[in-house]
Amino acid sequence: MPLDLLDGPSRRGAVRSVFAGAVNIRLDAGDLLALHGPGPLRAPFALALGRWPLPDVPGPGAPVVVSGTRLRVGGAVLEAARARRVVTRVTPERAARAGLARAASALDDAPPPVLRGGAARVARAIADGDPAAFLAAALALLGLGEGLTPSGDDLLCGALAVLHRAASPLAADPRVIGPLAEATRERTTEVGRAFLLHALGGRFAEPVLDVVSGDPPRAARGAALLRALGASSGADTLAGVRLAALALPGDPGHGAG
Repeated sequence: MPLDLLDGPSRRGAVRSVFAGAVNIRLDAGDLLALHGPGPLRAPFALALGRWPLPDVPGPGAPVVVSGTRLRVGGAVLEAARARRVVTRVTPERAARAGLARAASALDDAPPPVLRGGAARVARAIADGDPAAFLAAALALLGLGEGLTPSGDDLLCGALAVLHRAASPLAADPRVIGPLAEATRERTTEVGRAFLLHALGGRFAEPVLDVVSGDPPRAARGAALLRALGASSGADTLAGVRLAALALPGDPGHGAG
């Protein structure tokens, strides 16, 4: 579980959607919480449960109460006091750029046809260190494609993971972060928005953190896990990782200022 997911005051919410592999919950402030079975966290806002599926599987609209480390979902009560807590925020490091490029060279994931034009614009903006061009390209991809997390959102999350890991100025530029975060309110799905808002803050699913870690065996394991997620979400995320890592300027100071 993410370090701060169940910390703080009690909160209420309701089940948003139920799938064979996950239950999505909308909390009172609009935040999302995902529950899934054992394994690495598939989202930076997820809890991985030791047993799956949930007992007395709740349906959409079932009440949810979060109180300390206790989570009540419909008739099921989950206790997370002994849960392993995970840091989902990527560690920025300019020296990671060489390792990211090596990891990207081992990937063969490419954007689907619908994303290729926008993906090329994202890559050029990263290479140029151009905030305005990056924002325009990102907005063109936002919400593009089908699914709970549209393909364009997945690609952007992968690219943002690389930018945060490499300490790119683009990852912290308010001219990018503010407008892109605001645009997620109207231009993508609720789940896509949750992933992107976390990505803009430097927080990612565990397999994504593995892919951008710079450690080849760990990166390979993360890539394999990502490819198994969803119909195309993991592969589209990897395509974003690859294009951003290959586009990064070799000089860590390039684009600063």
